[in-house]
Amino acid sequence: MKTKWVIGLAVIAAAVLVISLVNLGGNLVYFYTPSEAFAAGENLRNKNIKIGGMVMAGSVEEQTNDEAAAGKHILRFTITDFKGHNIKVKHTGIAPDLFREGQGVVAEGYFDATNKAMKTHTLMVKHSEEYRVPHDNKIENKELLIKSLLED
Repeated sequence: MKTKWVIGLAVIAAAVLVISLVNLGGNLVYFYTPSEAFAAGENLRNKNIKIGGMVMAGSVEEQTNDEAAAGKHILRFTITDFKGHNIKVKHTGIAPDLFREGQGVVAEGYFDATNKAMKTHTLMVKHSEEYRVPHDNKIENKELLIKSLLED
């Protein structure tokens, strides 16, 4: 009688584990640098991924046409990894408050390797863990930010 209970509980535990792993696998979103995304290429087609890098200086454009007036705010910019790999990003929605050129960003969406472009639905701004007094523009540590974002 005791053996039946042990076997029954083992079967139930195994079923719960398998169901959990299957559901978890469908919800994972992998992180890539622009270089890694280009290396993976077409394997990333139709997959929701995150790409992290720096917002290239001079690349930020906000859409101000009829589409934006209809409630769709469109932001275009380029993510770079400073290794010659740049990805043009089209984001629909409002950017985070800390978003700006030269800032680290992680964009979540769908990558098109053929066009070197990405359509995103979520933007996260990468910032350093250093505390700065508000409005103290004298302290800039971009090397630390680049190191924390792009190096392992």
